[in-house]
Amino acid sequence: MILRVIDTETCGLQGGVVEVASVDVINGQIVNPMSDLIQPDRPISRQAMAVHRITEAMVADKPTIEQAISRYHARQRILRGA
Repeated sequence: MILRVIDTETCGLQGGVVEVASVDVINGQIVNPMSDLIQPDRPISRQAMAVHRITEAMVADKPTIEQAISRYHARQRILRGA
């Protein structure tokens, strides 16, 4: 059995992704960890920074979610054997 667990961190309650991460669980083993900081499409709220500790400076030169998500789609094809 294969299970993919995906987590995101956001700019606050109004959305805007600042980090995406995933791991695969295959036969009870955690494998293929992956994590990317993301340049959000809006400012990060102080409340959100207090929770995840990701600052504007940390994501200033990172890819957008549209640019980064292709890595995660490629992993999906690998798991399916396509």
